[in-house]
Amino acid sequence: MIIDSAKKMHRDIMETRQYRKARSDLIHLYEVATRGREGRLGSIIGPSGIGKSTLVEDFCQDISAESVKNGEKQPFLRIKVPPKPSLRSFYEHLLKALGAPCAPRDTNEDRRVRILQFIKKLGVRIIILDEFQHLAKTAGSDQMGVCDVLKSLMNDGQVGIIVVGILEAEAILQQDEQILRRRYLAIRLYPFCDPQNLPASNDNKSARSADLAEFKAVVKNYAKGFGCPDTTYILEDEVAERLLAYTRGTFGRIVNFIEASAKDATCRNKTGIDEEAIRATVRSQNLNFEDTTLLFGPEESPQIRVRGKKSKAKMEKGERQFLSSLGHFRSDKLGEVGR
Repeated sequence: MIIDSAKKMHRDIMETRQYRKARSDLIHLYEVATRGREGRLGSIIGPSGIGKSTLVEDFCQDISAESVKNGEKQPFLRIKVPPKPSLRSFYEHLLKALGAPCAPRDTNEDRRVRILQFIKKLGVRIIILDEFQHLAKTAGSDQMGVCDVLKSLMNDGQVGIIVVGILEAEAILQQDEQILRRRYLAIRLYPFCDPQNLPASNDNKSARSADLAEFKAVVKNYAKGFGCPDTTYILEDEVAERLLAYTRGTFGRIVNFIEASAKDATCRNKTGIDEEAIRATVRSQNLNFEDTTLLFGPEESPQIRVRGKKSKAKMEKGERQFLSSLGHFRSDKLGEVGR
């Protein structure tokens, strides 16, 4: 029963404002992607744990339901870009996803032609490339080759492309002006709030209240999903603010924190997450002093003992990288390019 609730809560996060808008934008891209002489490009960029995969899965469900009504065979193709992909392995992944034969002696041009044939045969309108940042780890020539494949798919196959990934994925796209000219939309997912501007001001008070209300709804679903139906305490404004400060508003951090807190609470036969469970989670996750100040305030921050210098350095490095990446994802606006 808990597992079923956990699956449902991932669907519930899609009801936040930014996800409703992003889902609508993706449907719109799907409708216009193959109009005209060439396909269009869309991108979904955001830090890890922000819910990109959940957004894509929801989008795929939407267009699958629509394709059944229209009698389409295979309207979309979803591919996970392999780590350190070569141009050859990228072709192989495309062919495998299409169910097309792949002869070892085929040249890349042979494979390109076969891919275009199967795309037309199956009626593919959108190709979704997940983990696109993996291209950043491959050789420059292969990276350029993959970008050329994308342009060929849009030009010759008249298929739409959706690139999904973290900041490095955007950097790859920025290196090719021809691809950028074909980009129809850029969706940048962001947390509930800017973690570097946590205190509410008079200017952003209403937006901050809306963010906190949506955050509470997500926390409530996660807590119930992990067996803590009593959410009275964690939905108090002060407590929710502390949880928001710690998790930075990303779903990956939220679910990890709530899951650990719920486990501690249930072990003590509690029906809801309480202060003791929150403090236990802070200790178990080795928060440094600055983070615990955000949670408890300077006067009541518990003294946390870090297990070793290496673990502390690793934690601080990860925190710096995370906060740095968030600086690029503070806008909920949709950028439309190359209409």
